[in-house]
Amino acid sequence: MSGKNDKYDLLADYLKGRLSGDRKRQFERMLKEDPELSRTAEFVSELIRESDDIKWDRLKQPAHSVLERMLKDYKLSRKSTDAKQGIIFFDSKDMPLPEDVRPDIISTRRVKYRVGDDILEISLYPISPGSYQLIGQLSGLQPGDIIEIEIKGRKSTKKVKSNAFQLFRLERIESGRYNIRIYAEKEVIAKIDIEL
Repeated sequence: MSGKNDKYDLLADYLKGRLSGDRKRQFERMLKEDPELSRTAEFVSELIRESDDIKWDRLKQPAHSVLERMLKDYKLSRKSTDAKQGIIFFDSKDMPLPEDVRPDIISTRRVKYRVGDDILEISLYPISPGSYQLIGQLSGLQPGDIIEIEIKGRKSTKKVKSNAFQLFRLERIESGRYNIRIYAEKEVIAKIDIEL
C-alpha cells in the first residue's frame, strides 16, 4: 500500500465497496493517519451522495473534460517544486444548463482551483469579442494580507494587487492561454494555467 497512486486506487476501491477483510481495515487505518486522503474521501463521498438525481448522460462529456484537465494539473503539481500548482475542479463552460433554462445573452464563466488547502475562484466576463474581465479571489489567507497576481500570456504580462480580502481584478485580457502566479511577500504561493 505504498505510493501516492496506490492510495488513490485503494480509495476508489474502498468507495466502490471492493475492499474487504484485512485490506479494508488496513485502508481505514490509512484514512485515519492521512488527513489529505481523508479529506479527499469525504469530498468524493459527498459527491456520490449528491449525485443520485443527476442525469449522467448529460454530464458524461463535461465530466471527462474537467477530469482530463484535473489530471493534467495534478501531474504538473507533482513536478512543481517552487510553488503550489492549482488543480482545476470546476469550470462552468463545461457544465450543461439545467433543463428549461435559457442561456444568458452574455456568457460568463466561473472556474475553481484547489491550491493546497485553499480555493482560487475566477470569474470571467466578456467585455468585447475576444477579451474578458477577470475577477478572482484566493481563500485561506488572513484578512489584510495583500497578494500580487501576475498573468503571463504569449504577448504580454500583467500584474495587479489584491484588496485586503484577496480579491483582484484584471480589466481586460485577450483570449488565449495564460499562466497565473500568485505572490505573497514576493514568494509564489499558487500557480495555475488557464485558457480563455
